[in-house]
Amino acid sequence: MKRHTSTFGNRSANTVLSKSTRSNRSRPQFRPRLEALEGRLALDGDGVIINEVPLTTLWGVDEDDGELFSIADYTQIGSGPAAAGFVSYGDLKYDIDDEDTFVDIGVGVESFAVNREGIAYFTVNRPLERNGSNDLKPPILVSIDLSTVTTAGPNVVTIVGEIPLNSKNGTISGLAFHPETGELFALQRVGSHRDSDKLLKISTVDASIITTVGTMRSKIDGKKVAVDSGEDLNFDGSGRLFVTDDKDDQLYEVDTTNGKILSIVVANERAGTGLSSIFVGAIAWDNFFEQFVGNDTSSGNFLTIPGDPSANTLLGKLPGLKEVEDLEFEPFFDGGEGGEERLAGTSLATSSSGNLAAVQIASAQINAAAVDELLANVGSTRGRRGRAR
Repeated sequence: MKRHTSTFGNRSANTVLSKSTRSNRSRPQFRPRLEALEGRLALDGDGVIINEVPLTTLWGVDEDDGELFSIADYTQIGSGPAAAGFVSYGDLKYDIDDEDTFVDIGVGVESFAVNREGIAYFTVNRPLERNGSNDLKPPILVSIDLSTVTTAGPNVVTIVGEIPLNSKNGTISGLAFHPETGELFALQRVGSHRDSDKLLKISTVDASIITTVGTMRSKIDGKKVAVDSGEDLNFDGSGRLFVTDDKDDQLYEVDTTNGKILSIVVANERAGTGLSSIFVGAIAWDNFFEQFVGNDTSSGNFLTIPGDPSANTLLGKLPGLKEVEDLEFEPFFDGGEGGEERLAGTSLATSSSGNLAAVQIASAQINAAAVDELLANVGSTRGRRGRAR
């Protein structure tokens, strides 16, 4: 994939790890899903990676039926499901009576985010029936461990709780974990002509609202700007927060301390795609290519948003998906002390000197032991050249 100059991220923190810098510390234990990377990397005879391949899997959820899916290589979406490594895990389910009676959540799964431990949190914007107890009122926060989901299912979510908003206060249309603090930010779509959308922090323990950060509006160059139909939000690799608004097809940067709009980063998300109209309902940050990957809910097309509107790229559709309302890249973690060191939204490439270069996300450092373990996991690919990007 061709890289473009990006408005997002920060590549200045790249770390080069040569053989001489690799540690002899005990190797960390990776999540089993890392083994699925075997064959995706190309190494030379010395075990040095010689191509550029995004390591992390892109996950998504379909609002129309609650289908959970993953895409191993989003750059190949235009070549079809098999080439992109598309996997459907079926419709998410919940236990209706706490006695292992599993039913589909169905329509209304509108947003999700993945934390440092690989736990995905979703919001459901419709009531959920409960036998023998009061029905749950929306919006409802639920969760599932991505390392446990299977294509056979059932993939059953855990009910975290009701987020204390009523229908008059709108819905939750986006979730995102801060890459450094781990706080869960939420986009409250107010749905009112009298007020703009709000930025919240939500507890993953009981779904309570920790704080209302602020209302997403401001003045830029003397003009009033506001997020009035926010569809999703996500952080880039440097911890900056962005919100996509399907009312004006714009991408905004938002202040995480007060919710105010800092800038209009992309004034026209449709530019470069060739589409006559667009409604970007989901965005996910690719830390390696330093761009957002989005989905147009009106046409079903996936696209890249690198910050330069002229470089927006239409990737294509995947059959069967109806309305993709959120996307997230899967993080990888090692089992080091505290489990905090991680490969989050990270990819590997060769540096100009031919050594292994490790791209960081925010303060998450790839240590030498993690690289040793990675090379051990993909050792069978030695000598195999990968396709050019």
